[in-house]
Amino acid sequence: MPIKYAQVALYLNDTTIATGTITNREGKFQLTNIPKGMFILEFTCVGFQTERITFQYEDRHINIGDFFLKTAYQEIEEVTVQASLSRHVDRLLIYPSTQAAKFAANAIDLLLNLKLPRLWVDPMKNSVEIAGGGKAGFLINGKPAEQAEVRTLSPKEILRVEYIDRPGLRYKDYAVVINYVTKTRESGGIVHAEADHTFVTYGDDLLTAKFNRRQSEAGFDYNFTCLNMDYGYAKRERYAFSDNQITKREWKSDKQAYLYHNHNARLHYSHQEKGKHYFHAAAQLQYFKQPHDNMTAALTAPDTASPTQKTVQDRQTYLMPSVEFYYERNLPGKQLLALNLVGTYTSNESNNHFTNAQGQAILSQGGTDQDGKKWSLIGEGFYEKEGGKLNFSAGIKNTWSRIDNHFRTPEESRTLTKNNAAEAWVELSRSSEKWQNRISAGGYAQYFEENGQSRWNWNYKFLLDLHYALNGNSSIGLHGGFDKNSPTLNETNSTLQQNDTWLWSCGNARLKPWTVGNVQLNYETYGEKFNLQIIGSYSHHFKPAMDEVLRQEGKFIQTTGNQKAMQDLTVMASAMVSLWQDYLTLQIIPMFFHHVSRGNHYTHRLTSWGYTGSLSGNYKNWQLVFQIRNQFKLLFGEYVQLAQITDGLVLSYSHKQWLFSIGTNEFLGRDYKCNEYKQLSASYGYHEYNTAPNGQISLKISYTLPFGRKTESRNQRLNNQDNGDGILKQTL
Repeated sequence: MPIKYAQVALYLNDTTIATGTITNREGKFQLTNIPKGMFILEFTCVGFQTERITFQYEDRHINIGDFFLKTAYQEIEEVTVQASLSRHVDRLLIYPSTQAAKFAANAIDLLLNLKLPRLWVDPMKNSVEIAGGGKAGFLINGKPAEQAEVRTLSPKEILRVEYIDRPGLRYKDYAVVINYVTKTRESGGIVHAEADHTFVTYGDDLLTAKFNRRQSEAGFDYNFTCLNMDYGYAKRERYAFSDNQITKREWKSDKQAYLYHNHNARLHYSHQEKGKHYFHAAAQLQYFKQPHDNMTAALTAPDTASPTQKTVQDRQTYLMPSVEFYYERNLPGKQLLALNLVGTYTSNESNNHFTNAQGQAILSQGGTDQDGKKWSLIGEGFYEKEGGKLNFSAGIKNTWSRIDNHFRTPEESRTLTKNNAAEAWVELSRSSEKWQNRISAGGYAQYFEENGQSRWNWNYKFLLDLHYALNGNSSIGLHGGFDKNSPTLNETNSTLQQNDTWLWSCGNARLKPWTVGNVQLNYETYGEKFNLQIIGSYSHHFKPAMDEVLRQEGKFIQTTGNQKAMQDLTVMASAMVSLWQDYLTLQIIPMFFHHVSRGNHYTHRLTSWGYTGSLSGNYKNWQLVFQIRNQFKLLFGEYVQLAQITDGLVLSYSHKQWLFSIGTNEFLGRDYKCNEYKQLSASYGYHEYNTAPNGQISLKISYTLPFGRKTESRNQRLNNQDNGDGILKQTL
């Protein structure tokens, strides 16, 4: 069986490395620009014994033939492994060092120590964000996974991390995708527990256990998160009833109580026969309860004779059980076929009420009570054919859902929605010594019906990726294509809901899909002490669905419509430098953004700068990490998301199977504004934000107990999850 991604090192002598690489999927490798002389060739791979051969190189080309590695059965307590990195068509392959895994409680923590381009990792909140915007997608052995599932991975289970920074059509909704390739066990298993608490206000606890017997694995995961915090609240509003009548209001609150509990439990079982088939089944239950999100704000306005108070009460309960089945089969001729089926039921109840009062007199009141139920079934198939330099893959996917939303606003209404979407795509990639190219194309058809009225949406997708190796570890790449986006089910829901005295919200059933074109040019170089990636990107939305405000007599309706265009220009650089061997590393990411939003009745421009920085110091069993960022500003339609400088400091201590971390945020003493937004409409505009407590102290403790032998696991290619889109939650 070919050993893929084995490390190959060419030594001038016993200690000096001349060059190196890793084997491809067929177990083959190639070294270039080698001078004549005597060399030592070393092969290293997890689960196999390290082997060396000595040879004399004189000719221009030499073929060493087949070389076999012996399986390593003996377990040792600890070895020190240095991190290695290499570039493939759409991804970087990183083998984490012993030091990186040592100071990571889970797979999210590990990303902080790997210093991957464009990533902002918060180890205390177990969150990952992308510099420049967009979402991060996660895979475990090729299977899409939610963050709660990724957190169940211990760094001791991870063989390598694949950083997919140019995702294909399968992952078009993500800016980057992170795939964790894990080690599996033929016997024994692993138990991992983690507790992460900010004193009094926040808790995040995790327990996971996996047990193996021969070709089978069974496991259980449970994650509980809770929040109980008081925020400050401020909102400045401007209502233009006519050109000559403008009313301004300013709401302020000292405290805004916010509380929620979230439970996520998962049972899973898998069975594999190497080289033949792989089966996986899982059952998951997520339960979310927000007993209250209450706010009382005082109104300050020029036309207010006496103080006015606004009281908001927001409650929500969310239940989502799901089951998943996955089967993968290897076929002759390096072919693979995978099938995935997921069924989900979602139930949501929310109550959103507001009251405006002066003393005992009620000026206005309203809100929405909503019950939602959703049934969905997602099926997907994937085919892959490996042919050495030329590879082919294709996929099909069908999503069926039925959604029943019942509203009381206070008038009762009901929307019954049926949605059936099918998509198919093909992808062809070709690799040579210098070029790594890929082309993808696909189509999408959607049938949508709401309360008996139906329509069809037809979308297309096209993606081209060109990558050229300049020399050694440097390369340039071009990544771009066209896509057609469809409005979400929430955007098309036409139920009118009251949010305030004059403010209402409503979807638009007449929204049409729109085309998005994008292009990205990047340069990258990777060395032992310094890594650099420079990215320039441009995207153009043609008649996108963006926000607008409709003014009626005594009423302002926030809705969505197909506007003229949206343009985004981004330039950023991501640099990582080792200041002192592996003991001190620095990562900086400067960013520039320019947005142009062209609506049917408005034009807005926004230019902003941003940066992130991270400094990590390691010594023996101690690690100190300082992070700071000046977040960027985003514009879409007339909606602006604002941000400010944030910082964090984390001190960690590792001892055998234990890891202890203590951290603080905003310790530089600034008042932190979170959830800060602006609405730029001439009819109705606002500036809204919350002030969160700063200088909070967080404590994180994790314990990992692994036992049993390890071998590399299979790659599960497909997994789907219903995210509840269409079950509406209204926000006041």
